[in-house]
Amino acid sequence: MELLINALYIYIAVFSVYFFILSLRNLTTNRSKINETVAYNIEKKQLCVIIYTHNQLKDLERMLGQIRGQDYAINNFQVYVILDNCNDGSEDFLNLKPSVNVLNLDEGGLIGKDASYSILLEKLIPNANIDAYVFLDVDKYINEGFLTKVNYALTKDDVISGAVVYQNHKQNLKNKIKRVYLKYMNNFTLNARSMLGLANTINSEILIMKKSLVDAIGSIDFKNIECELKYSLLLSKIKHRCYFNPNIRCYSTSENIERKIPKLSVRFKLFKNCFSTTRTTNVSYIEFVYSLLYPSSLVLLAGYAFIILFSLKYYFFVSTELVLSTFLFLVAGFFLSLVNADLRGKEYLYLALYPFYSLTKLIFGLPILNLVAKFLQKKSISAIQKYVVNVEATIKNKKLPCKLELIVQNDMSKVIFRYKNKKFTTSAHLRMNDAIKELVDKLRDYNFTLNICQCCKYFKPYADGTQNMIQGTCHYKFAGMQPDQQFNVLLWNSCSAHENNSARSIIEEIANN
Repeated sequence: MELLINALYIYIAVFSVYFFILSLRNLTTNRSKINETVAYNIEKKQLCVIIYTHNQLKDLERMLGQIRGQDYAINNFQVYVILDNCNDGSEDFLNLKPSVNVLNLDEGGLIGKDASYSILLEKLIPNANIDAYVFLDVDKYINEGFLTKVNYALTKDDVISGAVVYQNHKQNLKNKIKRVYLKYMNNFTLNARSMLGLANTINSEILIMKKSLVDAIGSIDFKNIECELKYSLLLSKIKHRCYFNPNIRCYSTSENIERKIPKLSVRFKLFKNCFSTTRTTNVSYIEFVYSLLYPSSLVLLAGYAFIILFSLKYYFFVSTELVLSTFLFLVAGFFLSLVNADLRGKEYLYLALYPFYSLTKLIFGLPILNLVAKFLQKKSISAIQKYVVNVEATIKNKKLPCKLELIVQNDMSKVIFRYKNKKFTTSAHLRMNDAIKELVDKLRDYNFTLNICQCCKYFKPYADGTQNMIQGTCHYKFAGMQPDQQFNVLLWNSCSAHENNSARSIIEEIANN
């Protein structure tokens, strides 16, 4: 029990000092501040604005009008609109807009934003006239200088997330609290982290990514908040952290305000799975992984109250005065964080009410309640996918039959190699590509060569729209093949034409560049 109390204090004390440092950094000059003269005169990049819509004709008309009114040269950007099973006249409207490129997905049911983006990005891979993608939700508003600011920001960063500003003040108390909290997060937390050179979670509602990076990774993952967090970890790991730029913003009058905050259980699971990958010199990635364990305001307040009372009555490994000192760091940090938070009037009251709103969310989101709901709905809670494949390994020109067990559990990938009574299990990775790479490197230490496509010099990765990116093409010219014919293969496939090449890690290739 004593160890748990000691650990609790160390946990909240470290965060208190960390929070104070963020507050101090937020008081200094903003790195993302825009020099208007420079912004309008720097070289213009070729931007590709991508808008997804499903039966939102009025929003689409307004958004295209705002894009048409940009002060950015029209020959320096192009617009792609994805129509996902629309039957509201959007297609007829876009037929009158020859300058707008349209991807009409009307074969079957609703596909969804994430899958639709993947389909379009695969089609745009050969397009060399694009420097960066600008993802925008169709129901947002932008001002006339939006693309100019995007172009300026791209001179410094490869991945940029902007701010969504909610302007509908005629809302109930719950939404007012959420709106003010998101404003505080934008103006303080996200901004301060970026100024410290730390990674932020992407926001697919307003996101800019260089095309070369998207092509190299081969996939995007915007399905939900948890996937956006996982994708952000991947970007940070390959040294392309997401930078939050408060000057790049869009506006919303929606009454449906979404707090993009992953659940504690999701963050803890990701931390547990990524912990083994923090043995690296990438400080930003290490911090990002550990920041998954940030405490809520309720935990901080309750934790300090308990520890102060405990230290007054019982022996504690530090003095009560030191506990109070770290608590003062937290309090001072909070008041300093309000300096540039741009809150006004009643907004301070709404921010003060946020811990109570968070408490109600916590109560209704208790794991036991979720488990009961899943049981009642007869949903499976298993998250394990396993696939076994027969492969060959070579040692001293002798071919040996082996097995690979490809496992995806809790969104993390690992591989088990089996040869007779020998077994090797890789650590968990964000991508199957890197789990296989770890296996190949380990086998090489024992003079084994794995004869699979990922290790073959004729294999090239294929952007299949999935985060694992397990597909590729074989460029070996078999007898009878057409000159331009290629085979689609998977990472673990093999054939008699195999010629060894060290397993390629896409993440390493990007990081080295």
